[in-house]
Amino acid sequence: MPRFLIHHSGENTRVFEILGDRPISIGRAKSSNLVLDHPSVSRQHAVVRATIDGNWQIIDRSSANGVKVNGRPVKEATLAGNDEVLLGEYRLRFFDDSGSREMVSYGTAKLPARVTKELGKAAYSGTFLPVQPLGNLAESKASASKEERMRSLEHEKRLLALVPRVSRELAELTGVDEIARRALDLALEIEGAERGYAMLLDAESIGKRDFSKAPYGFDPAVIRNRPNSKAGQPSAAPSLTISQSIIRQMINGRMPLLLTDPSADPRFAASKSVVAAGIQSAMCAPLGTKEQMFGLLYVDNLSRRGMFTVDELNVFTVIAAQAGLAIERVRSGAAQEQLQSTAQRD
Repeated sequence: MPRFLIHHSGENTRVFEILGDRPISIGRAKSSNLVLDHPSVSRQHAVVRATIDGNWQIIDRSSANGVKVNGRPVKEATLAGNDEVLLGEYRLRFFDDSGSREMVSYGTAKLPARVTKELGKAAYSGTFLPVQPLGNLAESKASASKEERMRSLEHEKRLLALVPRVSRELAELTGVDEIARRALDLALEIEGAERGYAMLLDAESIGKRDFSKAPYGFDPAVIRNRPNSKAGQPSAAPSLTISQSIIRQMINGRMPLLLTDPSADPRFAASKSVVAAGIQSAMCAPLGTKEQMFGLLYVDNLSRRGMFTVDELNVFTVIAAQAGLAIERVRSGAAQEQLQSTAQRD
């Protein structure tokens, strides 16, 4: 999938995914698809569009400071992988790993019965939570080994402790971006998660119910690396690979996804982009409620295949589910305040 990695002094590195083939406007104006909020960027600085031959082209929209590709001023240019685009004080690195867009396998979160019951309480009843409940292994599977029963009980205990902890930490936050960043930080505490990002749907896409029949897009995502992880080392690739197929399947089905061993799939064993990205394991889950989708949460591992199991997916799903509810709380509160403000003016 084509993407821009966005760098600016004093800001976190962000990634902007280019979905479908719709033109992408870039500028300081809030109406832009990619907003770069700095005086060095014109309100309508540039547009990026797909070409007939399947490439991507950037066009200068008569901006004050112009557009440079690999240090050369251009009015328009076809982008290639690893090209650097300068827009004012912003550096955008272009990547395109479309060859990996079918890299996906499925996993369904399977929560213990007591955890499912806890998340079924009123405070969590609006969550998307597409999970398959399991009975208590210690009670329902007498044939299971002692080690299996103990592991199941420990996992259940961990999940039951996680629910109130995530709820408390997200309850203190009052901004949607804050919630997304904190959810990602919590997800990166999962054993084996080396890097990840949270992607929020853009203003035009929020509120859509059937994403299979309408285009959608995302705001730039903030990248997080786990401290001391391979992804945090200078030698690591600066891009994240998440395929268009993963996003499409996750958003349309609202299902957490588990990628276990992409290189073992014969469709991608020869894919240079998959090899270059170095992904061995990954998880992706929707941020939203039963009624509305707000975005997605993603983490991966560059070191080991099969690093994540259903146990890790359970933890990841609980975090994403509660983050979706927290975002709904903040958005509903903001909408209510706006209604009250309008009523007072009238």
